[in-house]
Amino acid sequence: MSKKPLREDFKLCTQTLPALNRMAQAVAGATKLQPALEAIVEETANLFKAHSTAISLLNSSRTTSTVMVCTNPRVGAITALSAAHFPSLKT
Repeated sequence: MSKKPLREDFKLCTQTLPALNRMAQAVAGATKLQPALEAIVEETANLFKAHSTAISLLNSSRTTSTVMVCTNPRVGAITALSAAHFPSLKT
C-alpha cells in the first residue's frame, strides 16, 4: 500500500483544520453577520486557492438567490451585494 494517500490526507488536514478554526472563531466572535460572512469567504478562497468565492442565500421557494458577500483574493476585494438578486435554477 502506498504512503502517498496518507501524506496527502495529512497535508489536507493541516491546511483545512486551521482554516475551519479561524472561521469558527470569526463566527463565534461576530456581533454582526456581514463580518462573519466576509471571514468565511476569505478563508474559503485562500483554502481552495479560488479566484473568487461567494455566499448566497436562496429564498424559501428556491426562485431567487441573494448574494450576501463575494471576494476576489487576487485583488483583495470583499464586496457585499445584499441587494443583488439572480434567478436560480430549479432542480
